[in-house]
Amino acid sequence: MRRVRAWIGAGILAVALLALAFLFQHGRSSPGTSKALDTDVQGVDLTYYDFDKQNRKKLEVKCRESLQQGEDQLRMKGVTATIFNADKLDEDIRITADSGTAGNDFNDFFLHGRARITSSDFSLASPSFQLKDLDIMTGKERVEFTLEGIRGRAARGLQYFINQKVLKLFQSQGEWVHDGKPYDFRCRVFWVMRKSRMLVMEKQAVLSGEGTTVRSDWFSLHFDGDFSRLQKAEAIGHSSFRRTAVVDGREQGWDISGSLIQMHYDAQGRLQRQVVSGNGVVSLLAGKEVGTIRAETIEIVINPETQGLETARTLARGEVSGLGGERLVIAADSLQAVYGPGGTLAAIAASGECRLDSGDFSGVSSRLDHDVANSSVTISGKATTVKSGRNQFQSSLFLLKTAAGEIETTKGVKATIVPAKKSVLLGARPVFVSADGMKSSSRKKVTSFKGKVNLFQDEMELHAGELLFDDAGNRITAGGGADLKFFNDGEQVALQGMKIAFDPGGSKIVLEGEARLRQGPNTLGARWIELAFGRDDKLENIDASDQVTFSKGEITGKAQLLYWQYARKIILFRNAAEISRKGAGTTRGQELRFDIGNNQISVSDAGDRSETTIRNERP
Repeated sequence: MRRVRAWIGAGILAVALLALAFLFQHGRSSPGTSKALDTDVQGVDLTYYDFDKQNRKKLEVKCRESLQQGEDQLRMKGVTATIFNADKLDEDIRITADSGTAGNDFNDFFLHGRARITSSDFSLASPSFQLKDLDIMTGKERVEFTLEGIRGRAARGLQYFINQKVLKLFQSQGEWVHDGKPYDFRCRVFWVMRKSRMLVMEKQAVLSGEGTTVRSDWFSLHFDGDFSRLQKAEAIGHSSFRRTAVVDGREQGWDISGSLIQMHYDAQGRLQRQVVSGNGVVSLLAGKEVGTIRAETIEIVINPETQGLETARTLARGEVSGLGGERLVIAADSLQAVYGPGGTLAAIAASGECRLDSGDFSGVSSRLDHDVANSSVTISGKATTVKSGRNQFQSSLFLLKTAAGEIETTKGVKATIVPAKKSVLLGARPVFVSADGMKSSSRKKVTSFKGKVNLFQDEMELHAGELLFDDAGNRITAGGGADLKFFNDGEQVALQGMKIAFDPGGSKIVLEGEARLRQGPNTLGARWIELAFGRDDKLENIDASDQVTFSKGEITGKAQLLYWQYARKIILFRNAAEISRKGAGTTRGQELRFDIGNNQISVSDAGDRSETTIRNERP
């Protein structure tokens, strides 16, 4: 911005009027004055001069006519005045008015009729100006003002406090040129504060241009010592700031609101940092996407060269939502959004007490990092917890894939799972699981655990290398070598297999691969075992196939198929069946019946052929 000090128009006007006052004071001319005012002298085409102590011409005043009016008032017409190098300015100042009056011992002046004060750097024009006590200048009519870099109109006049060097222009609107770019402004009061080196737009202030709009109750521009460089701007009260630009065919920018918005500029007068305080809200725009940051205090860092966002961070506990076009909401003691060279959001970092909600899941942690491009969030810390639907997971670290609605960890996890429906043996109550790692998809309604998996509910206990909860199909599957223990009528039943599947639709549990069942003294082995349950999860029947073996104390049996009527304690061995009693012999047949209660072996069908080999013990 070009130098401002030479064109603070109100100050120049005051100097001019003070000079006129000095000129027209009766009996107060300096020794070098060529002609002093005498109120008894009246005439036409009069010229008055004033000189400084070095006898240099300081002031020249001409009037076409002058007329005494009362004892203490002089009336003039066709007033023209020139101030030579006034107030250390390099340019002369010219003052004109159709007419004017001086009074109150020449402390009060009134110029009216096309009143105008001009130099090469500024211009003030109004139907009239009035000076009171050589200190307060007012004008109640429209003022046209032009300063270097500023021009406009004050519809309701002006007020100038000469000693304080403060100018107020009322109901103003105009144009301000900064860094070669025009900005339109309007406000109820436009201030020029020379001592404070400030320009202020007060009440219903609006400044707009180059894709930027500022609205505020009080908007101030702060300059350096000689008004040559803009250093800071402040919007105080109910304020907003909006900047938009089209980058690579997409609209980008940000929208700020708060009680205080501070803007800091670099040595070239370019915006480089903003701080918004008092219920601060920053809406970040990227195409059709809108993300929002809320906090008591927010800081924005801007690239001076491109004027694009670099970072936006909260200086107090805050919340971000919708960033990156996702339904993600993050709250934390400290938040920072990082933008890439193209102005697009790249990452979000949060620390302190972090909370997030994606719609698919929610979480609590002490650290959070959001990779926007990959739609992933990493949360970590000792108390890290994620909730997905009715399920809850705890670990030191989770990877959340927000776009897919997935949760992962490989750092060890403890989980509370609530099945969607009652399953076999498992009630619709919390199930407690621990594992080395897990993965869950809220949209597919699938959760899997891996590595040293342990599951507990009431007296039921499951251990496996893998565990899958499929809420959509209401199925639970344990793999990687699994064992299951539960109680049936007060007796513990232990199952083992490479895979154990819960089939609630059929009220069954299926074991596959080196399957094994133990119940008291009874042991059953096979490649495949199926347990069928009745009401209240009572075990009713057991089927086994492929390399079936059975043992109870001294009795062992084998077959290709086995059918165990569990409640009746009857086992049927089928297909190449044989049952042996230690020291007594072996019975073989297509189908053999074994009564567990009394250890009796019989042929199940009289039509079946069978044979029994009796071992004779030698004496």
